[in-house]
Amino acid sequence: MSSENNLEVNLESSRKEKSMATINEDDDVVELDADESQDTAIGTQAGASKGKRKRRLTSPVWQFFEKLAEKSIDGKSRCKCKKCGSIFICDSQYGTGNLKKHSERCIRKDTRDVGQLLMNHDMSLRNATFDPEHFRELLIVVIIMHDLPLAFVEYTAIRSVFSYLRERVPVISRNTARADVLKVYKKEKSRVKSLLEEASGRICLTSDLWTSIATDGYLSLTAHFIDKNWSWQKRIMNFSPMPPPHTGVAMSNKITYLLAEWGIEGRLFSITLDNASANDTFVGLLRSHLNLKDAILAKGEFFHQRCCAHIINLIVQDGLKEIDVAVDKVRESVKQDVTGVSYLTYLFSGSKYPTANLYFPSTFKAYVLLKEYSDGTDEDLRAMSLRMLMKFEKYWYEFSVILSIAVILDPRYKLEFVDWSYRKLYGSQSSEFQTVRDKLFSFYEYIARQKVGRSSASKEKVVPDHQESETVDMLEEFDDYADNVYSASSKKSELEKYLDETRSDRKTDLDILEYWKINSQRYPTVARIARDILSIPVSTVASEAAFSCGGRVLDQYRSSLKPDLVKALMCSRDWLYGLAGNRFQGNAFTPTSFMRKDVVSLFLGLWYI
Repeated sequence: MSSENNLEVNLESSRKEKSMATINEDDDVVELDADESQDTAIGTQAGASKGKRKRRLTSPVWQFFEKLAEKSIDGKSRCKCKKCGSIFICDSQYGTGNLKKHSERCIRKDTRDVGQLLMNHDMSLRNATFDPEHFRELLIVVIIMHDLPLAFVEYTAIRSVFSYLRERVPVISRNTARADVLKVYKKEKSRVKSLLEEASGRICLTSDLWTSIATDGYLSLTAHFIDKNWSWQKRIMNFSPMPPPHTGVAMSNKITYLLAEWGIEGRLFSITLDNASANDTFVGLLRSHLNLKDAILAKGEFFHQRCCAHIINLIVQDGLKEIDVAVDKVRESVKQDVTGVSYLTYLFSGSKYPTANLYFPSTFKAYVLLKEYSDGTDEDLRAMSLRMLMKFEKYWYEFSVILSIAVILDPRYKLEFVDWSYRKLYGSQSSEFQTVRDKLFSFYEYIARQKVGRSSASKEKVVPDHQESETVDMLEEFDDYADNVYSASSKKSELEKYLDETRSDRKTDLDILEYWKINSQRYPTVARIARDILSIPVSTVASEAAFSCGGRVLDQYRSSLKPDLVKALMCSRDWLYGLAGNRFQGNAFTPTSFMRKDVVSLFLGLWYI
């Protein structure tokens, strides 16, 4: 029985194959539905009418046509185009070739139609319309984003993949890819320039030097600023060769040239560098150059900032020199409270770029703990603490003022926190606290005078004639009279009003940039100070992250890349995708090893406190 069934199946299959062989190649083959039957059409062979079965409409063309229910006078089935309404004969004996041709040429064809988007002319599945220019752009994006060599576009296997996805796909050479990368760099550079021009505040810089695998020196220059929408921004401005000698004079000439190229000489606020001895000479020359042009605020009092991550590195190294033999003992004796300095370390070398207001509380706590342990009874711990404290205080006096002003601009802390902190460190009415307060108010008055000068200049421009000028002068005389007679004793500056306001809850998760964006109308001068101070980077981690990426671009296989191409690859990646490789995530990066190594050593020693 089973053999007979098999025989029937095989015979049926043979008949089916034979009938298929006679079908025109332009026609679709349709399956028969065994559950349905109908009378024979006109012209079929006699005696076979009751054996015919209704055909199922399986051809893809039926997405574009609908079959008419009633037959015409000649008895032939017809269908109508869903787009233009044209009528076609659709009897099975005629096939679907004519329907295919019309679906391709229909004058009412809609490119947004899902069916047409999914089907090629031969009714096979396809993607959206292929754009060779867009395909070429995607290739360049892959090279920039994933640090691939330019020869990637010439890899045989990659071209095979492209050909498999689409026949006759246009390919480019490595030279064309290089030219396209440079075009992307030029285009994105103009966008970054526009972003810098639109920024209301001043620009802070970080810079550092790096040696590639081929022992070539490179200089990285990064801009940090708060844009017109009060969002924190970071952009690599330069990643170019820096041949020796790396003296202060050479550095000054290089940076001055780059500032002029970008047109930001008159908009700088600070530059953060590591503790290399040449940097002191470099900053002194650059500051003098900018002061001659009156290009920096307050004669550059806050212009030079030292990298706090490198300072921690130096402090740790000094402390560890005292405990080479007693490391195990110290590990056990100081594992009491890791919160303070572990958070400080995260801030300086973690995975985010925090605003400057976050540093003072943790730095202050570290200072207090160092003082406590330097007065302790454990000899090893005290010796290590004293050595670290000396190094800490050397740099504390340099960067404590700017960190203090930054935390005063945080409405959760204000001047009260700095006052309380300095009382714990130096006692009440300390000269150190008075220095911070005086510099804060003097800087505010300097900014306020600049604002008044600009306002006066604008007022002179809007007075149209002599008569209106006399009226304005008279009203200004009234303003002076009212200020001097009625409110001279009670009038407060913006800064005083801000400081007198009740502090926000310290435990509140506050977005400080959003706070100043909202309050910039109430305190415009203080907000201007906040915009500049809060954008100061307290470490050169941005440059270190660039060098980490540069090590992937200039690896052992691509160490001979031309400098202009290296700069284009590095800067374009940062501008488009951030160094982490994610678009618009330029603020995030992976911590670099040079800081983590010594921070781990720090935790093994005194800083597990």
